[in-house]
Amino acid sequence: MTLFIKYKTAVFLLFFCAGILTKTYFTADHTTYFILIVPVFITIIKYPGLYFILFLPLGFFLTPDYSANPDMEKYSGQKVLVTGTLIKNPEQRESSIRLFVRLKSINPGTDEIRSNSKIVAYLEDTDLNLTYGDTIELKKIRLEKIKNFNNPGSFNIEQFYKRKNIFFTTYVKSKNIKFLGKDPDVNPFLYRINHIRTEFSRFAESNTGYPESSIIKALTVGDKSNIPGQIREIFSGLGIAHIFAISGLHVGAIAIGFYFLFKWVLKRSEYILLTFQMPRLAAMLTILPVFIYTALAGFSISAVRAFIMVSIYLLSIVLGKNDLKLNTLLVAGLIILFSNPNSLFELSFQLSFLSVFGILLIHSSYPLEISTGFGKIKTAFTTTIAATIITLPLIINTFGYLPVFSVPANLVFIPFVEFVIVPLGLLSLITFRISSLLSLFLLNINTYFISILLNITDWVDRLGLATITAPKINFITTFFLMLTAGLILVGRQYKNVNYILPAALILLVIFGVNNFHSHGTGKLEINILDTGKKNIALIKTPSSGTILISGGYSNKSKSDFIERSVLNPFLLHNNITKIDHLVLTSLDMSHIKGATAILKKIDVKNIWINGHKLKSELWEQIYERNIRLNKISNKDYSLKIDGLSLSFLRPGSSFVYDSKYPPPLLLEVNYDDYVFHMGEEIESGLFNNKKSSLLYITQNAKINTDNIIKNYSPEIIVCRKCKNNFSDINKNIYETDLGGTVTVIVKNNIINIKEYIEQ
Repeated sequence: MTLFIKYKTAVFLLFFCAGILTKTYFTADHTTYFILIVPVFITIIKYPGLYFILFLPLGFFLTPDYSANPDMEKYSGQKVLVTGTLIKNPEQRESSIRLFVRLKSINPGTDEIRSNSKIVAYLEDTDLNLTYGDTIELKKIRLEKIKNFNNPGSFNIEQFYKRKNIFFTTYVKSKNIKFLGKDPDVNPFLYRINHIRTEFSRFAESNTGYPESSIIKALTVGDKSNIPGQIREIFSGLGIAHIFAISGLHVGAIAIGFYFLFKWVLKRSEYILLTFQMPRLAAMLTILPVFIYTALAGFSISAVRAFIMVSIYLLSIVLGKNDLKLNTLLVAGLIILFSNPNSLFELSFQLSFLSVFGILLIHSSYPLEISTGFGKIKTAFTTTIAATIITLPLIINTFGYLPVFSVPANLVFIPFVEFVIVPLGLLSLITFRISSLLSLFLLNINTYFISILLNITDWVDRLGLATITAPKINFITTFFLMLTAGLILVGRQYKNVNYILPAALILLVIFGVNNFHSHGTGKLEINILDTGKKNIALIKTPSSGTILISGGYSNKSKSDFIERSVLNPFLLHNNITKIDHLVLTSLDMSHIKGATAILKKIDVKNIWINGHKLKSELWEQIYERNIRLNKISNKDYSLKIDGLSLSFLRPGSSFVYDSKYPPPLLLEVNYDDYVFHMGEEIESGLFNNKKSSLLYITQNAKINTDNIIKNYSPEIIVCRKCKNNFSDINKNIYETDLGGTVTVIVKNNIINIKEYIEQ
């Protein structure tokens, strides 16, 4: 009961979160909602001491239930003209610019319809200097509903955007964007603050080199959209990617700096020393500069979250309640979730909340020591350990790697960034309106230090030891990992838990080894993934061997997006961290970049390429990782592994004139009495009487029903958006765009098919 009284905020938070989760994952009509809520109020009336369960319906009803606008649904897929306002600055991505637009109207060519829906628009480039609050017109765009790739482990992008009340996306050419001026309804304070941020960003871009300017913008005004993907990956691998986000780390550093500055200034006055409690007064004064810094950071979600946490902590000092630091964190969590319940599902909220919780937990056993040099080092070490351990399952399950150097990297790079790079960035921001020469001088100094940071991190990354690829951790392994970590963190304060620690550690090892170990299943498994216009299949042999086939040239998919966001998560979800054979049936830019993305995460032993030329980045990866390279020449080749035979068949004799457009292949898989066919040459008609148990018609294969039935007589067909072509034929047909990943299982000479979406 004492703990409940001391930490009752935790109970409020848990019930509020339960209400959010219930609303999110339990679909019902309003009558059902009412029936479910009535027992809660009856219970509170009868037992007033259980008032805290009121937070359950509160979380339930405060969670927004967004749905797509019917007008948008009606014009989905049609070419329309829309006008709208940018709700944030354009985001520069690796190969595109992303715009978040709140619509004002939709014009399908007939009557104009008013709308306040939000969309995401992508464009390759634009000469317009667009910012938050600008009204724009988008012509000749086709609104498409945001959809997931339905594969195990894939990121749920549909749900991600739904929580932002966004259901549609579009691609727009730069020439079809027209600037209409500033929206008169935009918040003037936010618009002015953003104008200052934008001016400084352009000043930094014009006067410093790239990518240093992108780091300066991220650490000073919170614009991290232009940071190169390679640098993001390096920092993520080292466990220090949080440096780029203006969140608890930066806001906390600003708060500490101003707090001690105000204390030092206030100490100069004898009157203040005798009249006021100086720590409380300093804490109160610190809130204002922290708010200004949050505004200059663009009121990003992570910055606002950090501001709330820091402000509550400062207020607790003002009120003399700073002994209950955990309650401060819990109250901050409640305020954040009250303002936006969907924050519960945001990775930044989860990581920041967990890391602060871990830090508070370890400091209950190992109090802060900052009076001596050794004490500061010890405190920094314990703080980093706590934040790393408690967020480890989330990091592994989200990013698919274990950051080996996370603790030393944080101990070295965080102080360097917080006490050198960030202050220089802020000073340059403050002075660039007063003296451009002084601001430029500070920027050049900062550029020098950032280049040092980038060189060191790049050197550490090239050692190849920074990360270990790790499959997703299941629930029971996560439970024992958290239990073990918690026992270690509080072991000094509560001695009795040390008796439980050995048992928890043994169970963690047992379940952890089982989680990460891939067992042979004694069956052949072919997974045909839902990857849009690309063709990807994974073959798992009976003894856990793996063959990954990335096939088909796609002129509309020239990036590694699919590999990073769909394929790698799918592999890690299935505990696959190594590929025995990677087969690339084309060497266009899409496949080159995709293969490079795969090699960064997955251990590949052999690569088979359909062509001769390799881009430097992929060749460098192959050389550094000592991967065996096999070229599928003009002759037919066969790959035999674990009772399975994979043949690369080509129609007649041909020569590879350009590796970008190699002669298409027919891939034939033989196992037991079954034969599976896939590849672009299915339609060629040059392969006759190829009796097929299963035929995978790839995106680039032209559909001719008569030829396919005549040449292959398939028992089962897997395709994408082709079912209508076979409407007159009695066949088992599976479409990946509708059913998600199609899994073919052969065991004991029996074949079974299952679709992911049905699970």
